Amino acid sequence: MPRLLLAGLPARVEARVETPKGSFLKRSSRGSVDFVSPVPCPFNYGSVCGRMAADGEPLDAVILGPKRARLQLVWMSVLGVVGFLDAGIEDHKIILGQDEGLHGGTIAQLERFFCRYCRVKNLVGGMRGAEPTRFLGVEVFEAGGSHLVMKRGVGWGAS
Repeated sequence: MPRLLLAGLPARVEARVETPKGSFLKRSSRGSVDFVSPVPCPFNYGSVCGRMAADGEPLDAVILGPKRARLQLVWMSVLGVVGFLDAGIEDHKIILGQDEGLHGGTIAQLERFFCRYCRVKNLVGGMRGAEPTRFLGVEVFEAGGSHLVMKRGVGWGAS
């Protein structure tokens, strides 16, 4: 459950950009190419420094805003979480940005991107016999002191 994922996560975190906005190559935290996309990524993508995810890898982060350099460190607010299962394993992504929060257009862009991403991953994974990859939705949070509280869920739990 994403709220458990956020337990103990401060309202602002440091993250490292692994895949700059506009890139076709999704890189791992070790720098290897994980995935070649048929469309450029509309967001910077990376991981939260010092945090591990359920899949044993660093906690994934979608980093909003202008294109960042690969390996650049950023200090940003936690705005929400993208619910995601990658080949049947929880692989949620923390959404990071400036303090202005998430807006409807950005949420729709996240939904479109991760729905498309799942279709491609399932096409490739299906040929290999992998379990399905699923986009579960976007949960939006707002800072309430040092705690994060759910503000709005979009399609959470949808298959």
